[in-house]
Amino acid sequence: MAKKNKLQNKTTPAGRPVSQPGRPVGVSIHQERITITHSPFLAAEELQKIELVVPGGADRALRLVEKQADHRIKQENRVIVSNIVGERLGQLIGAAIALGGLYAGYQLILAGKGTEGFFAMFAPLAILAGIFVVGRAKRDRELGSRDVHRQ
Repeated sequence: MAKKNKLQNKTTPAGRPVSQPGRPVGVSIHQERITITHSPFLAAEELQKIELVVPGGADRALRLVEKQADHRIKQENRVIVSNIVGERLGQLIGAAIALGGLYAGYQLILAGKGTEGFFAMFAPLAILAGIFVVGRAKRDRELGSRDVHRQ
């Protein structure tokens, strides 16, 4: 019995009773609040809190958001220009391949090799058409998946 009384009277260094199996000592409640925003701007309450802690901090935070927005716009413009240049370059290379195939086929036909000539003419065109269709389908899939993620 004496041992049991010693366990019941034990406390932690903070003065709280030591818990024993089957005997709850107390209840602890932990509460957390999480706010998720889809905007780069902070809520007015958050800006007020920042301003209280760091004088001028709200202005610095807004300038940071503006700088980030400007940077993002520049990056998006670079991507757009790069895509346009890539598309134009692809069109020029495709046109050169098609014209080269047509010319080679024409020369083969003039040399009396009709079957080889027609094959040389239309094979590059068929390959380019296939590349175009596959590329278009891939682009449409990518754009479709971006739309799904934005919603």
